[in-house]
Amino acid sequence: MGADRLAVVNGTTEDKLEFFLESWREIFLESNKTPEEVIACYFCRDYQFYVNGHLLNFDLMVDRARRMRAEIDTASIRIVEAVGEGNKLAEIHEVDVVTKDGARSVVRLHNFLTFADNKIQTVLSLTMNMDGDERHADIASRH
Repeated sequence: MGADRLAVVNGTTEDKLEFFLESWREIFLESNKTPEEVIACYFCRDYQFYVNGHLLNFDLMVDRARRMRAEIDTASIRIVEAVGEGNKLAEIHEVDVVTKDGARSVVRLHNFLTFADNKIQTVLSLTMNMDGDERHADIASRH
């Protein structure tokens, strides 16, 4: 995304969605950076993640990323639906995840994101296990 990243707050739905997907890949899968470095790149310092009744702030998000990197063997993400307006993005995606112990699940996330200062400021999220190992039902909110 590079230079286009500067326009994410006022960009199109596709810009916001690509920014979100890029952050997800770098945080959990494809980065040589530490979780702290990646999260600082994509998320506001006052970031708040409300998921399934739990609140994770910036520091807890770093802990979550570290834990998920240690647990996940492979994962892929599929966007089901997305719509954006102004500095907001509502999206639904499914993650097909295999943990290092070989357990597989498909988890669906319903997210509402707000952006500020060209970063993600808040995420309101509900998750559900669609298929597979029930231990993954809370994978998004564990920390």
